[in-house]
Amino acid sequence: MHDYKLVGPVFWVVSGLIVIVFALAAFGIFDALRPKRTERFIEIAESRWVYVVVFAAWVIACIVAQVFRIPAVAMLVSLGSPIMLAIELVYLLRVVFPKSTLEE
Repeated sequence: MHDYKLVGPVFWVVSGLIVIVFALAAFGIFDALRPKRTERFIEIAESRWVYVVVFAAWVIACIVAQVFRIPAVAMLVSLGSPIMLAIELVYLLRVVFPKSTLEE
């Protein structure tokens, strides 16, 4: 069995991406549960719980990958970071910043 390790600049880029995605997921959990966001979730099709569950699952996966060092979970976190970043950008554009400043 081969043992692959990330070293050098690739390691720092992947690590930075994981940290950014983790921070945005934690922000998304608390932001989606704010009472101020209730009116915004009425206007869009999906429920706030869709975002909260996905973000919470990601935060738990990141914590499990760091604390328990389970290789399968660590691989899921590494390979799933770009997908999770896309979901977080959708949340930011649909809920947090719904209108462009160019339209105003």
